[in-house]
Amino acid sequence: MTTKVFDYESKKNELESIMAWFEGADVTIDESLKKYEQAEKIIIEMEAYLADKKMSIQKIIDKSKG
Repeated sequence: MTTKVFDYESKKNELESIMAWFEGADVTIDESLKKYEQAEKIIIEMEAYLADKKMSIQKIIDKSKG
């Protein structure tokens, strides 16, 4: 079984690319909805990743105190 590694930097770049697209001149409503949904999904993934890392750091801190 292969475990996919989350690439935070890649997701960040993808999100930045979407944001840049919104700043462009060729924005359509239908494509905007797709891009918004895509960005929302990426943000949720990034938030989950960061929450997981925060928990890992907290465990290390707790372990070092105990």
